[in-house]
Formats: sequence, C-alpha cells, structure tokens
Amino acid sequence: MAGQNKGKTETIKDRLICVYLLSEEMAEYSKSVTGKAGLSISKFVMESGENSLKKEEEE
Repeated sequence: MAGQNKGKTETIKDRLICVYLLSEEMAEYSKSVTGKAGLSISKFVMESGENSLKKEEEE
C-alpha cells in the first residue's frame, strides 16, 4: 500500500512558498496571534488572502 496515497505530506515541496514579512517583530506578532487563535500561519495567510479578495470583489 505504500506509495499509493499521494497525500499532503508527499506534495509539500510542490506547494511550498516563502513569505518574508517586513520585520522580525511582525513575524513574532503573527505567530503569537495565530497561535492564540488556534490557526497555523498557512491557514491564516490563506484565509486572509481569500477575505481580502472577496472584499475587493464587493467594492
């Protein structure tokens, strides 16, 4: 059965992007806020991006 399931772990390098924030303080703040909210940084970035795009479409 090994090799039959191509899950998220096996494709992580194909989906990886690096994002640089403006400062180390901003990075630490983001980690703190997402941690308190129970979100991963990835989930937070995706939801923020989607919300921003929806807001632009509504205007």
